[in-house]
Amino acid sequence: MKPELYKEQKYHIMTFGCQANVADSNTMAGILEALGFEKAVNFEDSDVFVVNTCSIRQKSEDKVYGIAKKLKGTAKKPFTIMAGCMVGSVTGERQRYEFEELKNRTPWVNEYINPSQLKTIPNILMKNGLIGDWALQKFNPDDVSQVYENNEIGYVNVSYGCDNFCTFCVVPYARGREVSRAENEILREVKHLVGRGFKHIMLCGQNVNSWGLSMSEKFEISTGSNQKLP
Repeated sequence: MKPELYKEQKYHIMTFGCQANVADSNTMAGILEALGFEKAVNFEDSDVFVVNTCSIRQKSEDKVYGIAKKLKGTAKKPFTIMAGCMVGSVTGERQRYEFEELKNRTPWVNEYINPSQLKTIPNILMKNGLIGDWALQKFNPDDVSQVYENNEIGYVNVSYGCDNFCTFCVVPYARGREVSRAENEILREVKHLVGRGFKHIMLCGQNVNSWGLSMSEKFEISTGSNQKLP
């Protein structure tokens, strides 16, 4: 039985961006529900509010900054976690700008996690008194299932990041180096979704066609040579 302090806590996730972000949000929802949280329809009714951000367009970032006005008018201030590409852009090895700049523009955020830190959510919540030892001890990250509204399309991230550095794109900064997930992890996730009745599985990643390739292999395929471009 849960202690009274942690009874009926709720979460809400607001997602911006691509299907890869949707997959991450579904994973974070699974983590929170595994910790005993229930989904709230509106962030105003939540105890934990997660904003999964996108940096591909300035408009997406502006929408995130605009959340401050919405929070100002709420009687209940949820514990707010900012996740996604805006955080990745300031915390990875390829930083677009300083982390302090993001913090100064988002004083309403309590904690920040980049796309590679989703599984740190339980420790963050425990550190801030939102869950107890009982929840953390029972939590097994390998048992987390993504949470979906329906079973029409399942999203599975097969890789993260990008090494292409196209002039118009911020993904190499926001998502970091390209890393392929292990084949057995991907297949396990796909089989799990099929077992839940999903008929369509979308494999997500910034460069799904280079999954499993080394840097030298990707370079050779894209240039037709293993020599550097002149």
